[in-house]
Amino acid sequence: KKIMNKWQKFIKWLDTPKQNVKDTHARTSAGTLLYTHSFGGEKNMGELGPVRSYALDYDMLRARSWQSLLESEITQTVLGKYILWVVGEGLKMQANPNKMILKSEKIALNTEEFNEVAEARYSVWSNSTGSDYTGMENLNIISSTAFKNAIVGGDVLVVLRYEDNEVKVQLIDGAHVCSPMYGNDWYAYVLANGNEIRNGIELNAKGEHVAYYVKQENLVFERIEAKGSKTGLTMAYLLYGLKYRIDNTRGLPLIATILETLKKLERYKEAVVGSAEERQK
Repeated sequence: KKIMNKWQKFIKWLDTPKQNVKDTHARTSAGTLLYTHSFGGEKNMGELGPVRSYALDYDMLRARSWQSLLESEITQTVLGKYILWVVGEGLKMQANPNKMILKSEKIALNTEEFNEVAEARYSVWSNSTGSDYTGMENLNIISSTAFKNAIVGGDVLVVLRYEDNEVKVQLIDGAHVCSPMYGNDWYAYVLANGNEIRNGIELNAKGEHVAYYVKQENLVFERIEAKGSKTGLTMAYLLYGLKYRIDNTRGLPLIATILETLKKLERYKEAVVGSAEERQK
């Protein structure tokens, strides 16, 4: 009888679903058992497969994304339309000062005249090559280029240079923003002042971007401060394509999750077109 009881307990143990965390149970006031177990997303064990915590390789994702744009007309068509829909012909200023705030500060301002002058000045500046650091393009083309580099490459560094009493916009490919020594999302390079460098970004204790390190020729790095030392205004910032998690300092390409699908579509298209060509021959 003892052997039978032990055998029944063993059979019952085999039939009981195993969990990573031990199940707990309690009884209600009526004596009914209530079972509690951990929930990791799976209702049935094994349905979701192994759990993965991704460590992002920004350089590899950037290279594969640009490769897809160069090799796949599907990628070019989709992203081209997306950029056109979002950016269009560029930004248009619509000045609208808050009259209540101005009044509280006892500032008398003809808002209608101010709006017309501000919008006219912005239009002249943005449509001229004077807004470009290289002096070759206008702000509308720069906006389209910046957005394209952000969604394809993951991020792009936008730097505002103040020269000849004008603000000029400079774009730097995110591939050139990197740590001089080392420092990434998992292991930071700590400076003497306590700031950390992660993936080419210097951050303070609050996580605020302090400066960006841009790689030049002969392994020389230019340190570009995020805010002007005199004005405290933002003079450099990263334009992101897609952010992954809070702790990640760099951006992700917008097509990172569909790179495999795009490649399969390309192979399928080539196979279909190639077989049709052979049949026609």
